[in-house]
Amino acid sequence: IRLAARCGDTSLIPALLGTLGDEDWAIRAAAVRALARMGDKSVAPELRKLASDPSSAVRQEVERALEMWSE
Repeated sequence: IRLAARCGDTSLIPALLGTLGDEDWAIRAAAVRALARMGDKSVAPELRKLASDPSSAVRQEVERALEMWSE
């Protein structure tokens, strides 16, 4: 997931979106972080769905992403 964020290849967005439902909170958080770094605001509705995620780490990543894009 980190490599996807670093390379910025937007063709990986569908795969990253698929990991947002992973059982592991660390995977979900990393996916949100990677999507945020890619800068494609079209994924915002999918990220907003995680605003009530059970994991505070995931919620924080979503908040950071949405704040970054609102600047």
